[in-house]
Amino acid sequence: NGGKSWTDAGALPDSAPGDRYPPVLAYGEKAKRVYLATVEHVPASIQVFRSNDKGHSFGPPVTASLGTFVQHYMPHIAVDNVKGAGNGNVYACWTNNSGTAYSVYVTRSTNKGASFLPAGVQPVAMKGFGCQIAIGPKHEVNLFYFAGDSTDGVYGDNKIFTRRSLDQGATFGPEIMVADLKTMEDFGYLALNGSGTSNSFPRVAINHSQTGPGKMSGQIYVAYNDDPTPANQDDDNADIFLTMSNDRGKSWSAPKWVNDDKAGEQYEPSIAFDDNGNLMIGYYSRSHDMAENLFFHRRGRLGALKGKKGKKYALGRSFQMSANTPAIFDKDLNDPDEFEGFFDQIAGRESMFTSTFSMNMA
Repeated sequence: NGGKSWTDAGALPDSAPGDRYPPVLAYGEKAKRVYLATVEHVPASIQVFRSNDKGHSFGPPVTASLGTFVQHYMPHIAVDNVKGAGNGNVYACWTNNSGTAYSVYVTRSTNKGASFLPAGVQPVAMKGFGCQIAIGPKHEVNLFYFAGDSTDGVYGDNKIFTRRSLDQGATFGPEIMVADLKTMEDFGYLALNGSGTSNSFPRVAINHSQTGPGKMSGQIYVAYNDDPTPANQDDDNADIFLTMSNDRGKSWSAPKWVNDDKAGEQYEPSIAFDDNGNLMIGYYSRSHDMAENLFFHRRGRLGALKGKKGKKYALGRSFQMSANTPAIFDKDLNDPDEFEGFFDQIAGRESMFTSTFSMNMA
């Protein structure tokens, strides 16, 4: 019922390797199927569970990460719901550290998640972390990821990159820079006044609207975190930025500030379009935490495309979505593997947005 109420559907089916964080969801219109990707407990491959009853129950998992790997991190999954060739294909990406650097891998399923290709896997990006896949209006498979120029690829001259596939994930084109980050820390770590873990991984939305200024234009928007003044760790260490592409990922605009609540840190954005080309961005904010008590809340900001072919956008004023809540220690703030809020999402449907976020209810 559009998120008005919720039913506990229980645990995933038991499997020999078990399952652990972090789960991510995607929906396939053609098969009317929900896909859930997560990391195995042992030996930590990527597995995909499928549901044919809108997520009320799931069948046994299928392994999406093919080949021999040491450790897998941060999976993401997407389904091609565009009419035509490629419709129904399922794409999975993840990061692996089997070599000297963290590398990004991609597999695809052309049989609605029953199996994944190719049989032999090579990294799509030799360095990368925090990947996301987004499908374009002409079946483009757009891969996004964070990467630094250090040996392991997680710090230094940090940037956000994209690579595009125009043949349904069989091959990917050259690496294109989306944003040049100022933070040089591990995973784009943002300090949050020395008290929290965060990152500068990309969050991606593509406009598939059939109406409005951006009709059939396929704009790609990427929201991300950065520290505008990394040399000063005693000031505001995290803000939200937005960059966009009007040519399906070939070139990218200069980043613009998203959060209009400038006090305190803002971090962990999420982003989505609805079916009419309207935009929503969400993020955590410590703008009410002037006493440095580590309180945060979730904020949202709505926007709309405008101008010829929707090549510009306008954002309304931000609004508070949750109560101020204290941080959950050892999960939100002190465990670098958890990345508080990284998998919060916004779903846009028709003229409605549904946003997830976390709160400490203790």
